[in-house]
Amino acid sequence: MLHCLNQIEDSWVKISSKYASERIGIIVSSNNVGMDEARKHLASGASISLSDLKLIESGICAEFLQSITKVGGLCYGISTACSSGAKSFSSARNLIKNDICDAILVGGVDDISMWSVYGFDSLCAISKGKTNPFSVNRNGINLGEGGAIFIMEKDCEGIQVCGIGESSDAYHVTSPDPSGYGAFLAMKGALEDANLRPEEI
Repeated sequence: MLHCLNQIEDSWVKISSKYASERIGIIVSSNNVGMDEARKHLASGASISLSDLKLIESGICAEFLQSITKVGGLCYGISTACSSGAKSFSSARNLIKNDICDAILVGGVDDISMWSVYGFDSLCAISKGKTNPFSVNRNGINLGEGGAIFIMEKDCEGIQVCGIGESSDAYHVTSPDPSGYGAFLAMKGALEDANLRPEEI
């Protein structure tokens, strides 16, 4: 997250001087924060303290950014599996639309974790070689780690978030509804939110 923040330092300086501190929020999505470290700690037989548990909270990365930037607005993490990154944008936009924040640092970060590797392996979703997405010969995914950070503001003239759609079909804990109805609802909602027709995309 620190590396990501450093990449947008010039933009951040402008934003932090443009808006009051308490009107700037931070939302960071993440799923695998400190999981492997927690597993090693537990395996060692050491006792668990509240500070140890803090390291695996989904909001720890947002709090880390807040400690560096010193902003005083809303600050929290989002962890909704694969939708976490998109959900952080949705939440940020809602905060701005409802005049709770003027600008928000929106980010996402995940470190590589054996918990995730084992989970995707149990789903038979990991490629045994180099992954080749969108290919007829695709055979799974490769897991990695990374981070990204953006600034969303109410008076932005740059890239726009035109429409967001969300659904919660609750079909299965890991599998989507085979009919695609949940995905259909989300895409339909995004188009309606953006006031666009499918043929315009």
